[in-house]
Amino acid sequence: MKKKLLMGCALTSLVFAADTLIKKKADEKLPEGRVPLLGEHLFLLKHHNRGAALNFGQKRQKWIAAISCIMTFGALIFFVLGLKRQGERLSFAGCSLLLGGALSNTSDRVIKGYVTDYLGIGHVVYNLSDFAIMIGAFLMCRSALLFRVDGVETGSRDLTGSVL
Repeated sequence: MKKKLLMGCALTSLVFAADTLIKKKADEKLPEGRVPLLGEHLFLLKHHNRGAALNFGQKRQKWIAAISCIMTFGALIFFVLGLKRQGERLSFAGCSLLLGGALSNTSDRVIKGYVTDYLGIGHVVYNLSDFAIMIGAFLMCRSALLFRVDGVETGSRDLTGSVL
């Protein structure tokens, strides 16, 4: 359990610290407007998102911040509960990624009133935490689907389907 805690905290902290640093640099150094990386489809763009995903709820910032805090607390509970469960490494890694991203975006929302996004793909601008949350949620769902087959616990599996 100690090793699992260290690995989970390291992954969560890595996502939080890396995204916080990139957001700070983006706020300080990115010029106004798009900076193309791969044509029009991949670019850097400093964007202060005052709502949730895709600026949803930007006129209700306090509600969005409150909901974000509640959901981040929920991710923390999953993280703690995951420490006690044997196996399920894939799910725990996913939860660690999700928690790191949630902590970074929620702290921005509460402290600054917005989340800094900086990597544009198509018509949407993301940050590292957004990717960590999406990948983490995917890994947790993937693990949940693999962990039970016909109602029988089969154990955790890695991305190739091998039993861990």
